[in-house]
Amino acid sequence: MNATRAELTRHLIDMMSRSSFELRGTDQPEWPQVELTMPQLRTLVFLRNAPQRMSDVAAMLGSGLSSATSMIERLESKGLVQRIHDPHDRRVVRCQLSAQGTAELERFWRVQTSKMQVVADILSHEELAKVVEAMEILVAAIERHERARDRAASESPDISQGVDR
Repeated sequence: MNATRAELTRHLIDMMSRSSFELRGTDQPEWPQVELTMPQLRTLVFLRNAPQRMSDVAAMLGSGLSSATSMIERLESKGLVQRIHDPHDRRVVRCQLSAQGTAELERFWRVQTSKMQVVADILSHEELAKVVEAMEILVAAIERHERARDRAASESPDISQGVDR
């Protein structure tokens, strides 16, 4: 295939979109009962390992503090997240998954894993090895991008000296 870089990029985007759409499918017996937007799901995944400051949630979402606060309020109203005050500084609010949030996230991962298992079972050993290699390359590129973005952010002057909510 003698495609240009732009054509290959468009094809990659199309294939990623199609695979994502197809993996969602319609047969979802275990799908979480709570309706979530993609940013809400990303927030739950972000909170899965440890409580995070509201400013960190905003930075992960690429949004302002007020938008992140609204997002957390919506997740809190669904019983998925709880806010806790830092015992050392009451002005700092940390967000963490609730027990229900943890259960919903685990259900989501189970569904996704079972769908990927079905796809992996269809592939030959050689095809599966190629897909894994391609995904490793893609993840490494994403990690390089994230490190470059983090370096650029740490080198730029921080103009936000506000209090973390």
